[in-house]
Formats: sequence, C-alpha cells, structure tokens
Amino acid sequence: MPITSPLPTFVAFRRDFPDASTAEGAGEWLAAACLVDQVVATPAASRADAFLELRAALDRALGSAGADDVASLSADLRDLVGRIEDARALNLALAVASRWLAMDALPAIERGRLRAMTGRIHRQMGSTEQAAAAYDEVERIARRERSPELAARARIGWAVLAELRGNYPEQRRWFTEAAAAATEAGDPYLAAISHHALVHSAFLAGEHDVAIAHAWRAIETTRDSGAAVTESLIVTAQLFVELGFVDIALRGFALALRHDPPLRLRLPALGGVATAAARLGRRHLLDRAASGIERLDADTRGFEYIRAGALLELAEALEAAGSRVRAAAARGRALDLARPRGYHELVHRAEAAAAAPAVKPARTSTPVLSPESERIVRAVDALAPADQVLAAI
Repeated sequence: MPITSPLPTFVAFRRDFPDASTAEGAGEWLAAACLVDQVVATPAASRADAFLELRAALDRALGSAGADDVASLSADLRDLVGRIEDARALNLALAVASRWLAMDALPAIERGRLRAMTGRIHRQMGSTEQAAAAYDEVERIARRERSPELAARARIGWAVLAELRGNYPEQRRWFTEAAAAATEAGDPYLAAISHHALVHSAFLAGEHDVAIAHAWRAIETTRDSGAAVTESLIVTAQLFVELGFVDIALRGFALALRHDPPLRLRLPALGGVATAAARLGRRHLLDRAASGIERLDADTRGFEYIRAGALLELAEALEAAGSRVRAAAARGRALDLARPRGYHELVHRAEAAAAAPAVKPARTSTPVLSPESERIVRAVDALAPADQVLAAI
C-alpha cells in the first residue's frame, strides 16, 4: 500500500510538471501555493499583508475577486485545489491542501472540508489507508460540530473506498446515508453526487426502477443549482441511453448544453449527444457534436481525463456511424492524452477498440417499468422539448 506524504511545494510542482513546457498556465497555481506556505509560516498577529498577497494570487489563478478573511480564502483555496486536482497534478494539490490545514485559525467546518479533499487526493494516488484515515477524521469533526454536511462528505468517501474493494452493498449503504445527510444539510451538490452514484449501482444491478428514481431525485434536488442540475441531466440522459429512451436522452444532453456548462460537463454532454445521435441516425447532430469535442480538445489545457473520455466516446459513436477514419483519429488523440498520464482504463478501452473495432449493440426495446418510473420518464421528456433545445448542440 503506497504512502503519499505531502511534498514541499516546489518539489511537488516539479514532480507533476517535470517538463517545463507542460507547466504553461500553471504558474499562477505555483505562485498561490508558495504564498500559502508564506501565510502559514507567518505569526498570526502579522498575517494581514500575507493574506492580501494570497488574495491577489488567488484572484489571478481563479479569475475572480474575493475577500481576504480566512473563510473566504479557504473556500477559494478549495476551488484552486480542485482545479489542480482536475489537471491530475495530485502532488501539488495534496501539498497545497495539507499546508493550509496547518493554519491554526482554520474554522472546524473548513478543516473538515479540506480534510475530505485530501482523502480524495490520497485515494487517487493509491493510498486508500490514508484516504480512510482522512474520512474518519472528517466524521469525527462532523460529530463534534454536529455537521450533516461533513457527515455526507465522510460517507461519500467511505462509499468510494467500498467500491474500490468491490463491496457494493456497503457502497450503496454509505451513498444512501450520504444522500440523506446532504439533504439534511441543504447541500444539493453532495446530495446529487450520492444519487448519481446510486443511479449507476442500481443500473448495474438491473434495478431499473431504482436507478430512474435516483436520477429523478438528483434532478429535483439540483433544479435551482446551476452546474449541479446540468450534471444531473447528463447522468439521467446517460441512463436513458442505456435503457433505450435514446430520443429523450438526446434532448436531455442538449438541455444540459443549453445551460452553458463548464468544460468538465460540456465535454461529457457532447459525448452523450454523439452516442445518442449515432444510435438515432441523426448524422448532422453527430457531426456537430464531433466538431465541438475536437475544437474543445484543441483549445483546452488541462482536463486531460475528461478530454480523453469524450474523445473515446466520440470515436465509438463515429465507428457506429461508419466514419472509421475520423473515429481512428479521435481514438488516437484519446490515447495521446491517456497513455502518458496512466489512465489505464481508458487506454485499455481504446486499444481494444483499435484492435477489433466493434459497435456496441443498441437496445432495441425499453424495459418494463413501474407506473412511477413511467411517470418520471414522461416528466424528463417534458423537460426538454425538441424545438427548444436541439439548437443548443
């Protein structure tokens, strides 16, 4: 079991960006990370100027403006760590989060949120025991502070670790408890994360009515929550593709795009459009999705895992539509992103498809559903009328 200890900031940066040419755009991250070191090392009574410098560095790195109190700085540092993590610069993400945790003035709830982040980073680095220890600490803080939000974060962490061990009953139990705690906390994002995971686990278990119920709860929970409802629409549309409601799914992906989502959601939505359009024979929509994915890939730094996943989904859709040359190009680009970064699942999927291209058979009928599930399908259908949303693609 690997042990992942936080590295000194600059060492972590060079570990994640060994080639100076790949570090373009990450200079603001490094500047903010170094200022975190400076703030933490400064005596509490003398931190005012250091806080102002850190505030300016965060504003440059995040493209926003915020206050210089500890709570505001901490919230924006979590945003920064999340972006660094999305770029798979895990050593730097762990260094920044761990160093900020050394702040003596950090409020308990913020400490729990950051500790949950370090648990997630440890898990991604393969250190599941350290991840479990982090989530255990989050749970202790949750009990002490009587915080359902932190209770949800701890349970989400435990659920993911249970899934890694292959213990799916435990995974579902923790995600179910997490959804309840997040709902009590009034946190739609954490509730949606839990429901999204339960959609997937229920579908794999063949429990289609349960999967549809969780998908609808995610939409209902996040209806007024910006990017969170967009993610819920994408998860629901992905489920509907697999269940054979492909036309509704296509419009669900289009509705998600109409919300002008951030890149981490725009690419999966376009990948979903490509898959659904290929199955429906809507070649013009497939071509528009393909152009969107290829353009975003060419114009984007970071988000390599998401880009590779969208390109691979596009390749499969193009293969299904008979565009083998363009499919091979998309698959090759996905491999260029995935191989050097160790995205083994994506590499295996792409290499298997390249060796023996095969079109996944589309479901030719929809499953028998309960009356409640049929009602939900109609409700999702009504969310995305074709004449209003397909223009968003």
